[in-house]
Amino acid sequence: MSGSMTLLWAGMIALILVCIVGMVLILWSRRKRIRTVQDPTGKSGSFLRALSGKIDALLIGLEDEELKRALEGLKEDIRYSEPGVGISLDEIDDRISGNFDMLKESLEERQTERAFLHVKKLKQLIAERNAKIRSGA
Repeated sequence: MSGSMTLLWAGMIALILVCIVGMVLILWSRRKRIRTVQDPTGKSGSFLRALSGKIDALLIGLEDEELKRALEGLKEDIRYSEPGVGISLDEIDDRISGNFDMLKESLEERQTERAFLHVKKLKQLIAERNAKIRSGA
């Protein structure tokens, strides 16, 4: 009798473990599906993180305090930017990337005034990007 009781308990424990694993798999798949619907390409967040990292790299060797503050302000704008959900941002992201490249070039050539203009333009493009996301267009 004790052998059959042990077998019964083992079967119940196995059944409980199978149920737990099944529930975990169901919850994990739903979480993944929700994330995919929110940003199917995954590009929006990674684009902004990459841009923020590039700004960090520019800040390292920068000596002009006013320009540093401007770049840190741009980084904050990016940090609090709207997540791009389900809309195409390729065109505006390309414009942001191009303008960032010009900013980097201005800093390498030590053209401070031109760099300030590019920071200002980048802030406008980030605001335009956020407006596009909010409008859903």
